[in-house]
Amino acid sequence: ILTLAGLSERENIVGIKEAADSADRLVKISALGEALPLYAGNDSQTYTALALGGVGVISVLSNLCPERMKKISDSLSSGENEAALSEQQALLPLIDAMFAETNPAPVKYALARLGLCSEEMRLPMSEVCDDTRRLIDGILKKFELI
Repeated sequence: ILTLAGLSERENIVGIKEAADSADRLVKISALGEALPLYAGNDSQTYTALALGGVGVISVLSNLCPERMKKISDSLSSGENEAALSEQQALLPLIDAMFAETNPAPVKYALARLGLCSEEMRLPMSEVCDDTRRLIDGILKKFELI
């Protein structure tokens, strides 16, 4: 955290994307406040990071359901913490599905199912396996995206 505090003083450092799965680390980074704006680096951390004063999320899921990810942020901004937490928890199965394999393959497959892009990947990446396709198809149906 001392290193981050030092980096926050540099003109060309404008924030931090924190993707470690550690609430403790998020709390410590958030203590730096406006000196180092905090962005959640994982969709699953959106609620926690924003509740701690974070300013946004670098989101995979917002490619599929931007309005639902925005709802978490908007609810927290308006003091509706329970609504934000409920939305975060409701999205967890979809978030987990988007990381069933290496990013961005699952979200590209999901977006292809929505007709928004091709699922084609450039090497060394590859398309998702059949089991992941079935998982994602099921989740997309559950969330009424297809």
